This record gives sequence, C-alpha cells and structure tokens, in this order.
Amino acid sequence: MLAAADYGETNGDPPPELELAFQCRRWTSLPEAGGLLDQPAGLMRRMTILENIYNAFRGKEEANNLAEWGEKNPQAVKILDSIYALRKEVRHDEADTMPDTGGDNG
Repeated sequence: MLAAADYGETNGDPPPELELAFQCRRWTSLPEAGGLLDQPAGLMRRMTILENIYNAFRGKEEANNLAEWGEKNPQAVKILDSIYALRKEVRHDEADTMPDTGGDNG
C-alpha cells in the first residue's frame, strides 16, 4: 500500500499488483485465464485497493487547488489520511527497532 502511495507521488516503482492492474486496464483483460471468479483469491481486491491508493495520491499531486479537490473527493481524502497514518506508524515502528549507533564505545 505504501509503495502504491509512493508511486502516486512519483517516487519509486509501482508494486507488482498495481502494475498488473494497469496492464489489465490497458488491455481490458483479467490477469489469469477465465472469468472474474477464476482469478486467484484476493488478487482483484488487492489490485483495486492499490489502484485506489495510487489514484488518490495522483489526484492530490495533480490538483491545482488542494482544498477544492479535497471537497470534491472526500473518499480520496480518507485514503490519503489512512496512508499518512500508516506511514507515521511504520516510521515509528522502524525507529523503535533501529540499532543504536551513537558511537559511545566506551
């Protein structure tokens, strides 16, 4: 999810399932042979979630007036808020597990 948000902000590469969603949309086909219910469990849902995250962040990046965009796109704002909270949580967790490299070898 964070990689999809980063890609929406033009940082990094799209995660594989987002790239797959782009290809499905581009070629108007499903990723696997068969119908919708023949797809691997959860794949379509994950692709949809990642695409929604990407679209929310792209919309924010492309908005000329962020306040106006937010008023017109309340669901996208909810997505942004959720991802910002997740980023904060991940950064906090990473800080808690970082080794101490303070250099006090003494």
